[in-house]
Amino acid sequence: MSGPKFKNTKISPPKGRSAKSVQLNNAVQAKLEQAIGLHVNNQLDLAKPLYQEIIDIQPNQFDALHYLGVIHYQQGRYLEALDLIERAVKLMPSHSVSQSNLGNVYQSLNRYEEAIIAYTKSLELNPQFADAYFNLGVVFNSVGTLSRALQCYSNTLVLNPNMAFAYNNRALTRKTIFGRGEGTLLLEQICHDYERATQVNPNFAQAFFNWGVALHDHKELSLALEKYDIAIKLDQNFAMALNNRGNLLQELGEFETALESFTKALQINPLFAEAHYNRGSLFQSQELYEKAQADYDCAIKLDSQMGVAFFNRGSVHEQLKNYSAAISDFERAIELSPEYANAHFNLSLLFLKLQRFEMGWEKYDWRWGSDDFLGNFYKTSKPIWHSKLKARTIFIWNEQGVGDEIFFLPWLPKFIDELNTNNVEKVRLICRVDKRLVELFRRSLHSDSADLEFVDGAGAPDDDSYEAHLPMGSLPLAVVHLEELSKLRKDKNELTYSAVANGAPPSIYLRADPKRVLEIRETIASEGELLIGISWKSKNSKTGSPRSLNLVHLVRALNLPNVRLVNLQYGDISSDLNELSLTDAGRVSGLEGLNVMQDLDGLASLITACDLVVSADNTTVHLSASLGKKTFILLPYTADWRWGVDSNKSIWYDHVELLRQETRGDWGTVLDRVREMVIQLKR
Repeated sequence: MSGPKFKNTKISPPKGRSAKSVQLNNAVQAKLEQAIGLHVNNQLDLAKPLYQEIIDIQPNQFDALHYLGVIHYQQGRYLEALDLIERAVKLMPSHSVSQSNLGNVYQSLNRYEEAIIAYTKSLELNPQFADAYFNLGVVFNSVGTLSRALQCYSNTLVLNPNMAFAYNNRALTRKTIFGRGEGTLLLEQICHDYERATQVNPNFAQAFFNWGVALHDHKELSLALEKYDIAIKLDQNFAMALNNRGNLLQELGEFETALESFTKALQINPLFAEAHYNRGSLFQSQELYEKAQADYDCAIKLDSQMGVAFFNRGSVHEQLKNYSAAISDFERAIELSPEYANAHFNLSLLFLKLQRFEMGWEKYDWRWGSDDFLGNFYKTSKPIWHSKLKARTIFIWNEQGVGDEIFFLPWLPKFIDELNTNNVEKVRLICRVDKRLVELFRRSLHSDSADLEFVDGAGAPDDDSYEAHLPMGSLPLAVVHLEELSKLRKDKNELTYSAVANGAPPSIYLRADPKRVLEIRETIASEGELLIGISWKSKNSKTGSPRSLNLVHLVRALNLPNVRLVNLQYGDISSDLNELSLTDAGRVSGLEGLNVMQDLDGLASLITACDLVVSADNTTVHLSASLGKKTFILLPYTADWRWGVDSNKSIWYDHVELLRQETRGDWGTVLDRVREMVIQLKR
């Protein structure tokens, strides 16, 4: 969102009469008065030669020097203005207005210390000079001395309560002070200043815009929209206000009107890089990736330092499967901003998707700084484990969802093995996992040994019971570092990433309760039936929507003779089942008394009792695949990094078939293939 703008320096042109200086003859006096009259009426090009004629006749004529300097300042010719006004000030150093105008010139040349001296001198000469206080406030804003800027604007308003610009700048300064963490934000005060500014000057479009930005920042969206609309009504070419209005409308989900605002801003100013970027973000959110790329291309062409545009374009390239271009853009974003966590994290996931594991795992720790990552870092006084740290007890903690805990579990025994290879004393691990997984993990990894203990969140150890800690998602890189340390590979260049990539130890590593499996099978299966467990939704708040599909469509595709569909979907699915009941697509059976959301060990038994699992990319597929169950995973056009780029096999799990969308959003062809594959299984 484009930020509000300060109103810049207030100049002091002639008021209609000359200062008292040396005696002028009648002809020169008449010429000076004529020049001043033209100047007052903003006829600068006519006034300028008259002032110059006077200076040619009388080089030390104060008014002509001063006001000709002011004209040069007004026309942006600052060096010429400086020469003339400095000469005037030397002639009459006690003239407060010329001192203030000299400060204006210094300010425009970024000579802020000299500007402060000039404005201060002006105020010493005339403590009632409101314009000088205002201008001094602008300089203090420029050098970051915000408390003094705030005081200057307040002094201005004491002297001139009707200076709209001073209200505008005081509000902006208060907001900036809060943004720097140096004060308390009083939104009411800020809005009051904007209200006064616009009462004094009802046509002050910039103040209405700034007011809208303050409200927008505080999520007062309807009020902010009202202020943006007023600013645009007052200035129909206010591209920045249109840009911000587009951002706000996008937040409200009004995509068509947001697009109109961005497009109008770009019609007014085709070189507005930020508007290109924001329209690109809108297109990207609507999965219009080619259009988004075109806008990001424009934004980057106009502003080659816009790191967020490179980042977003990289994400678009990834969606379009232009992986080399995506890597290049993420790397450029990082080059522009080395601490850009989102870019590092997305680059790590792309490397992992492309099975470039060395770079992928190395960058994966950037997830903690990324707002795309949903996990929370564990707070502890103990250090995070690294390969040179000697620790007899290490606390491993879950950081993400249940599916990720299942996915990263195989690295635990490898980590233990490598630790014990590299340590004289045996190392013990305490692993915190979701309480719903504790029993399943204990059974599967035989954690009754002293090496590994599983605890749930409530049973997490206190800091004194371990020497180091490690999040589960960092286990693959930890294993790699330990393998390097123990030099298990003869070829040092290989670095054993292939072993880690292929999931060693074996991909079947969970074991359901065999007694419970048998009971479930006897309960739900009829002789000759093929039991297919189905799940159709991902609950991931960021990526779940494109992964999920409609239950009715899935059931219709699998509605075959001697096939019983078994519900494996977790969460509230009542609306889905109600929708299904109104169709002739088929039916889904459930296991009475089993809450598949809360009883994951029971879900593992139910999955094992099935002959096949067909599921969207969610927790169910990791549970099913790690149990060794034949699993068909239905993937969107651009799938999660774990499933690679285009293979129909998984490097992490055996017995898995990956069925990918060939066209974005089209599940029809995927379901046709699933149906055919199930028919083949039945033969």
